[in-house]
Amino acid sequence: MKKLFLALIFAGFSFVAYLYIYLGFSRKVDIELAKRGPHYLLFQEHLGAYHQIGPLIHAAEQWASINNVHCPRTFGEFIDDPQAIDQDRLRSRAGCVLLTPLNTLPTEFKFEERPEQLFVVARFSGSPSVGPFTVYPKVRDFMDQNRLKAAGPVIEIYTVDGSDVTTEFLFPIEN
Repeated sequence: MKKLFLALIFAGFSFVAYLYIYLGFSRKVDIELAKRGPHYLLFQEHLGAYHQIGPLIHAAEQWASINNVHCPRTFGEFIDDPQAIDQDRLRSRAGCVLLTPLNTLPTEFKFEERPEQLFVVARFSGSPSVGPFTVYPKVRDFMDQNRLKAAGPVIEIYTVDGSDVTTEFLFPIEN
């Protein structure tokens, strides 16, 4: 019985260690103050838990592919604070970051052009799902140390290269 207990503890520890490494909890977060944009965003709006935006991103990529519109990066924009709003009432936007504006807009999507803007930019090569635990606290510390104030919702831009995902977190700040 003791051996079984020890084996279970070892298996549990091994699984947690695997997830820690696989998801990228220990990966470096690069943070800088930089201008980004303009951004051409093709998106759908979402109401609900933030982790459920995947189908919206997929739908935008699929539309872009069918219509020969280049969608090199995707994004999620997270409008509400999940600490202050119930999950089923969280507002977000998700879709493609296009290289140029659209001439014709599909009915199920919205399009917005965002001008160049100053952001706190954080780059992270771990899973985007661990960003709230790894990236956001480091950006908050950076903003506190540099006396910067947030000026809107965070945009996460995802670049996929094979099985690797790099996320650029854009935290708009007041000028």
